[in-house]
Amino acid sequence: MDIFRIGTQIQQTVKSMGRLRVIANVMLKFGFSELLQRMRLGKFNFLEKRESKRIVESMTLPQRIRACFEELGPTFIKLGQLLSIRPDLVPPEFVEEFKKLLDSAAPVPIAEIKRVLQESFGDSAEHLFLQFEETPLASASIAQVHGALLHDATEVVVKIQKPGIDKIINTDLAILTQLAQLLERYVP
Repeated sequence: MDIFRIGTQIQQTVKSMGRLRVIANVMLKFGFSELLQRMRLGKFNFLEKRESKRIVESMTLPQRIRACFEELGPTFIKLGQLLSIRPDLVPPEFVEEFKKLLDSAAPVPIAEIKRVLQESFGDSAEHLFLQFEETPLASASIAQVHGALLHDATEVVVKIQKPGIDKIINTDLAILTQLAQLLERYVP
């Protein structure tokens, strides 16, 4: 194994630990300290906050899980969306709550969208299109959609992946794999 490959693996591990810290703290915020303890994650001193009693008392379990998914972002939102269409896997009250994750997500600021276009196509939105709608037609967890007019006056819809989403999803999937293994091992 060469030094470059080892360096890349170390860098990915550090990134994953940072994201794991975020995930664990959000879980703690929404009242899942017992689950963290059972998965043997409660012993790490990266947990910043105590469980929020107010949140635990004011929300149902399905609401807390949905809110946790929302705060954790695209990968977890997508997981909740998948569960919302699987009444064979989760109880009806969870399905109903997870359906709320099917609604639109907050849009990325137009400056970032234009930067992605510039990086992807080597030119600005103003040069690529005769007209480019700055207000998105829709925004989801992974991408957003803008209306545009080509130079030949053809109306098109431009779907733009949110910046950095591929790295976020890859890190989250690696962590979810590890969390699933911990759940299988420590939570009957």
